[in-house]
Order: sequence, then structure tokens, then C-alpha cells
Amino acid sequence: MELQILVPNRPKPSVPVQNPAPKEDCRIFKAKGACPFGDKCRYKHVKALPSNNSRQDATKNQ
Repeated sequence: MELQILVPNRPKPSVPVQNPAPKEDCRIFKAKGACPFGDKCRYKHVKALPSNNSRQDATKNQ
């Protein structure tokens, strides 16, 4: 006797399913400014804004 497993045939979607928008920032991109995964990375690539810390530190030291 042979056991057969029946699997239902599901139609393939006509439009490719897109992943939801990433919620977390990419740690590699944040640290290095580039990510080896590029557009296929599952995380957000957010460029850091220049900070004004150097100007604030200079006024604190005076």
C-alpha cells in the first residue's frame, strides 16, 4: 500500500507580493554608510543628519 499526500493547488498571484515597509534602521548602513545588501536589504537605509554637537561642545568649554 502506498501513502499519498494531497496538496491543494493554489493559484499564483498575478501581482508579486511586496514586503511591508521596514520598521528598523539598518545597523550596517548606519555604521558604514553602505550596505552590502543594497535595495534587497530588509531594513531602512536612513542617512544620518550632520549633528551640531561640535558647536555645542565648543560653547560649553568656554
